[in-house]
Amino acid sequence: MMGVGSLSQLIDVSGRSCRLFNSRNATGSAFLIGPDLVMTAYHVIKAIWSSLREGDEIYIEFYGSTEGPVKRDRIGITEGDVIAFSPDDELDYAIIRLPDEYGLHRYEEASSRMRGWFPLSTARQRLTEMEKPMALLHFPVVRDDNVVFRDPVAGKTLYVVSEGTLTRKVNDRFYHSAATEEGSSGGLCFINRSLTPFALHVATHGNENIAVEMATIIADIERRFPEVGAELFSTPLDKLCPRTSRDDRPILNRDQLILKLLNMMLGVDTRPLYAFGSQQSGRTFINKIVEAFRPSKLHERIEISTLGQSPKIIREIAWRMFGTTRGFEPYENVETFASYFRRGVGNLLHQIDQEAATRHVISFVFFDGFDVVDEDSRDLFMHICGLATELKNVRIALSGSIDPPVGAVVEQFELGPIKPGDFEKLAERYCIYYQLGLSPALREEAVRIVLDSVDFTQATLVMHANRAHDLCYSLRELALV
Repeated sequence: MMGVGSLSQLIDVSGRSCRLFNSRNATGSAFLIGPDLVMTAYHVIKAIWSSLREGDEIYIEFYGSTEGPVKRDRIGITEGDVIAFSPDDELDYAIIRLPDEYGLHRYEEASSRMRGWFPLSTARQRLTEMEKPMALLHFPVVRDDNVVFRDPVAGKTLYVVSEGTLTRKVNDRFYHSAATEEGSSGGLCFINRSLTPFALHVATHGNENIAVEMATIIADIERRFPEVGAELFSTPLDKLCPRTSRDDRPILNRDQLILKLLNMMLGVDTRPLYAFGSQQSGRTFINKIVEAFRPSKLHERIEISTLGQSPKIIREIAWRMFGTTRGFEPYENVETFASYFRRGVGNLLHQIDQEAATRHVISFVFFDGFDVVDEDSRDLFMHICGLATELKNVRIALSGSIDPPVGAVVEQFELGPIKPGDFEKLAERYCIYYQLGLSPALREEAVRIVLDSVDFTQATLVMHANRAHDLCYSLRELALV
C-alpha cells in the first residue's frame, strides 16, 4: 500500500478529482475547489478548445459516481466560464465555472456522503521547508506500454495517486518526482498524509515534473480576480451546509452554530465554542455537524468526552489519539477527579496540538457535560478555556447548562429546544440545497403533516431528528411526483 494519507482519506477525496477532454482526445486533469468550480492548467483548456471541430463536445468525467463507475457529462465551456486564469507562459492556471454543483452531489465513497472539494484556504501558507513525500492526484492516459499506470484495459479512465518527493524549488515552480503521463497536467499536488494542496502540476521536462505553487496562484487570483477570491474564501452558508449528517440524519436548523463550527474547522476561528442549552436542545449534535462538514485538514479522529462520567477519560483519549497511554497517569482515589483532570488535560491537549501541527491538520476536541453547578465545574471550564488560547492546531468546544464563569474567553451559543419553526426552515433549506422544485404549498403541507405527529413537550431530540429525516424523505418523494 502507498504511504499517502490513509486509505479512507484517499477514497474520501478521490471523487473531487476529474478529467476534462473533448471528442478529439485532448485531455487533462482537474479538481474541484468549490461546489461548481474546478481548477486545471490553462494550457489544458486551451488545447481542448483549439482542437474542437464543428459538432465536437467537451466532457467532464468524475470517478466513482452514483450513476456508475464514471460519470461523464457534456459541458459547454465558453470563455465566459473561465472566471480566472493566467496564461501558460506565466502561472498556467484556469478556474472554470461548471454548469452544475458537482461538489454538492452525493458521493457514497466519501465519509460525508458528499463529493466535496479542496478548500484553497488551506493552501495559502507557503512551504518554507521541502515537504517529503508529496503526491499527485491526476487522470493520466493509460496505455498498453505504460508500465507505471498499467491497467487491464488500455485507454480506460483511471484516477491515479502518484507518490513522489519534492526535489527543488525555483521561484514559483516546484520540481517533483511523482510519476506522470499525458493527461496529468492540471492535477493537484498535495502534502503527504494531510492532503493539503500546495501546487498545480503543469509540465514534464525530462525526468522532472513541474508544478506551480498554489500560494502564488491564490495571491494572483485575489489581486486580479477579487470577486473570484471572495467566492473561494467566503463561501455562502447555503453552499457550505448540506442538511444531513454522515449517518444521513438531517441536521435541524442551527445555522449560526454550523457556521461557527465550520470556521473553527477551517482554521480561521480559534475562539472556543460553548453550546448552552437544555438536554433536548441539540448540544451533542455538535459531533454530527463536525463529522458531516469536516474538511480534509481536520484530524480524522474527533474526541467526544463527558466530564465526570469516566475517571479514565484522559487515558482513553490519549489511547485513541496516540495509540498509547504512556506519560498519562491513571486516576487514583487519593485526589478528586477534578484535580486529576486539571493536571492531565493540559498535557493531553498540548500533545494533540503538537501531533496536529506536524501533520498539518486541525484537531477537534469536544467536552460535553458542564451541567452540574459546583466550583469544580466552573474551575475546569475556566481552565479549558485558558488552554484553548494556547493551542494553534486544536479547536475546543464545550457544552452544558451552567452559565460560563465571568472572564471566560468563549463564544456562547444559546440553543433553545427544537421548535416547529426549525422544521419549516429545514424544509426550505433542504429544498434549496437539493434543488427540489416544490411549490411552497406542497412544502408547507409536508411540514404540517410532520408537525402534527410531534409532541414538542415530551419528544426527545432523537425523535425530532427521526421526524426530520421522514420529512426530508417526503419532500424528495414529492419532488419526484
